[in-house]
Amino acid sequence: MRLSILGAGAVGPAAAVLAVSRGHAVTLWSPRGGGTHGIGATLTAEGAVAGTAQVNVAVDVARAVTGAEAVLICVPPHALGPVLRRVVPVLPDGVPVLLAPSHSLAPLLLDRLLATRGARAPVGAMAVPPVHAARTGPDRVRIAALRDRVEIAAVPAAEAPALARLSATLFGIPFVPLADALGAAL
Repeated sequence: MRLSILGAGAVGPAAAVLAVSRGHAVTLWSPRGGGTHGIGATLTAEGAVAGTAQVNVAVDVARAVTGAEAVLICVPPHALGPVLRRVVPVLPDGVPVLLAPSHSLAPLLLDRLLATRGARAPVGAMAVPPVHAARTGPDRVRIAALRDRVEIAAVPAAEAPALARLSATLFGIPFVPLADALGAAL
């Protein structure tokens, strides 16, 4: 599966390594560019997942989501609104979007922004990211631990089981569907 990861602090690169270790192709994008500075074609991981993962680095959000079969957005709460507004105009219709973690009402905001352009996509709201991680260098990440399970809600709510299965396929850990997006935010 082709996964685009938007956000390149600690969680994005760690999730990229995890997804690549499961056989997926990953494109990584940093909203400000600094998070991907120094990443060539590979990321090196140590800890719970160790090794080298081949990734693509996109210089702009349109290139990051081109051809994506799923999108993971993992940015700090203060950056989420601006990033969503940059993503919505270029997001292919129907491509599932996962927020890790979900911040407050961000899944509802994304759904509303998509609707203003006449688009729809299932939005997954993770209660927490799938990994505990820290960046140890420009192209290095330490994955301290994988979550033993992650709760995930969806907009629309009926998509939660499908998004839980998608997330489990991408990251190899159990995802537990929640009844509504507020559950993931709280």
